Amino acid sequence: MKISNSNEIEAKLKNIPFLKLDVDFDFDGIKEEILSNSVWYDYIPPYFKLTPEVKERHKNYKHFTISTVDPSKKSSIVREHFAWWTNPEKTEVQHYYDVPINNRNWYWTDIADKFPKLKDLILTITDKPILCKIVKSGTEHSLGWHSHQNDSLIKWYNKPEQCIMHIPIITNSNVAHIVSKDMPADDKRLTFLTQDEYKNSDKFYIENFTEGSVWFFNGYWPHAYKNYSTRMDRYTILFYSDLDDNPTIRNLMIRNIEKYNGPIITN
Repeated sequence: MKISNSNEIEAKLKNIPFLKLDVDFDFDGIKEEILSNSVWYDYIPPYFKLTPEVKERHKNYKHFTISTVDPSKKSSIVREHFAWWTNPEKTEVQHYYDVPINNRNWYWTDIADKFPKLKDLILTITDKPILCKIVKSGTEHSLGWHSHQNDSLIKWYNKPEQCIMHIPIITNSNVAHIVSKDMPADDKRLTFLTQDEYKNSDKFYIENFTEGSVWFFNGYWPHAYKNYSTRMDRYTILFYSDLDDNPTIRNLMIRNIEKYNGPIITN
């Protein structure tokens, strides 16, 4: 049966750990733009207190953004909270997902014009970008286990109609994205097995996204990321978009879901 609407797409994507997308683009040109125009900012996790421990853990994790929902349009505002202050006193917050779908706005940031090829790619993939950020994660950096739909704080700003994609620019065989059906205990969320242990277990799904490829990444199930390399940083484009009221990305997802023959995550 053919997929016909966004709810069906969401239901299918919920159970696919990783989906490689058939997108052609000027990889070399975009890579050159990023390496020539990067302006890096510290990563501030929106769901953690900025303690010395958190600062230390993410000291080698940098990024900047070229599309945003924040009306200030600053490339330095890179937290994935999808909300912004509506008054100068910063006492009132507008949340992106509280806005009716047809009234949700996004903006190019103050440095976006330095990335014309990346802007073209964004508008090829989707009609409604939310956030496009470029990430640099250092050697042995990791993001611990979390779920965008089940963690009580994170799900506030990540909704089922949100689609997350990765486009690696510089990577290596020791960069791993991992998905699991089971969330580790709180004191184990920063604990990682070896890559081979993940590959040989029936409880985990692990993927190495290759340079120049475009991947849907499952944010519903518990997942984590680790750069196991001790020598190479990883650069990637991390992209968020709406599935609803967005025929371009909907058609992209439908086409790739219908030819997917990989593993399915089941309850």
